[in-house]
Amino acid sequence: MNFIYDPPTSNKIKNIKQCIYWHHSAVINQGIEQTELVLDDGKNDLVDFSFLVLGDTDSATEYGRELQEKIAQELLSHIDTCSFTLHTGDLVYPFGSSEFYLNDFMQLYRNVFGNNGHFQKTDENQIIFNQPFFPIPGNHDYYDLTFLPRLIAQLSLPLRRWLKSQFGLTIGWDSSYQGKAYAQTFLDCLSQQKLKHNLASYLKQHYSAETKSGKCLRYQPGKFTRLPNRYYTFRYGGIDFFALDSNTFCYASSSSKKNADLDIEQLDWLQQKLIDSWNNPQVRGRIIYLHHSPYSTEASRYQQSESIIVRRHLRQVFSNVATAINYSSDKRPLVDLILSGHSHCFEYLHTLDTGYADSHLNWLVCGGSGADLRPQSKEGGDLMEITSGGYVQMVARSSMFVGRTGRAKKRRFSHSFLRIDVHKGVPPRLVVRPFLVEQIQGEWVSSAVKPFVIKGI
Repeated sequence: MNFIYDPPTSNKIKNIKQCIYWHHSAVINQGIEQTELVLDDGKNDLVDFSFLVLGDTDSATEYGRELQEKIAQELLSHIDTCSFTLHTGDLVYPFGSSEFYLNDFMQLYRNVFGNNGHFQKTDENQIIFNQPFFPIPGNHDYYDLTFLPRLIAQLSLPLRRWLKSQFGLTIGWDSSYQGKAYAQTFLDCLSQQKLKHNLASYLKQHYSAETKSGKCLRYQPGKFTRLPNRYYTFRYGGIDFFALDSNTFCYASSSSKKNADLDIEQLDWLQQKLIDSWNNPQVRGRIIYLHHSPYSTEASRYQQSESIIVRRHLRQVFSNVATAINYSSDKRPLVDLILSGHSHCFEYLHTLDTGYADSHLNWLVCGGSGADLRPQSKEGGDLMEITSGGYVQMVARSSMFVGRTGRAKKRRFSHSFLRIDVHKGVPPRLVVRPFLVEQIQGEWVSSAVKPFVIKGI
């Protein structure tokens, strides 16, 4: 019996739009762009800065909880010298419920992103991050329970609430409600009942930042740390960051329901934002992060259809952008770095001449921060592709792969997170510092991989 349900793309889009009051009249009247934010930390203009990257953080088992605690401990040594943390999706497993976000992820990372080991909460029970935290949803964040286990969970809700109030016991699985739990935890859900009567004043207070697109959300660490949408963009140190929700463009459109399973709106948004970024002389670099890995040699994702479809959609967007800006590929990358998760490993790849505008780009996979690690494909580090003409060509090469290695007693599970140092220059100089956490003979051990510089064109 299948207990997990992946809702249709149209439901994912509709649910989040309802939560954030997408294009509500009050939003439109104040000229607010609901896909942008400004990180108001007083350091936004720094040329040299650093940020952390996590992905696929699973704490569903005792091993997982111990691992997350160790990774959180390691992050603490970097958090004060890093401007923010990106998460490439799948924050919890097996699906994104409120209890998993609050009792698992938040509880384990309270010392990293909270204030003195605690999270502040608003009157609406919204979490306030003391350290900037910018996630995007993964497929597990949208997964839900199928009807029968969901019914059992709902019927047992009064009992679970009583046990929690009387004894502090939390049992049972809440539901993700097809992505609504993720939205209510991390997004600015303007549909809250308490906001309906003073929405205009609320927007005026928290959407006061100004960009070329209009007003947008002002993200203030320790004060107001919601996200405006499931996909969004922000600029820091002259770098434009684009956070994507690949869950809504990782499936091919159905011929019977044209475009029903394709988030054209988001892809068009990305295309226009990249064009705008290239036309802005103040921008010196571009970084994209999403969940599904367009390129990876991890065994289970090597030829996964969802990843290949995401690759094709990004190619089309990049090609359209290259045409619009009259891009010359021999000068600098169209995008300086693309970060992803989903593949349960750490990997550094470089695309070759693919025949498209995603050629000669750098791709980092950071999906090994907790989930069950997987090995590299038996084909090794060369990623092949069948072209439209029917022949096989190499499209990418893996320079580094860290995940599951060895067999039996010699098997190793090397979990990872990243620190990326951004330095001055056009394009910017990016130094990647991978850090590993693994259990060896019952003891948790941490180590650092030799840093490397992302290569430009």
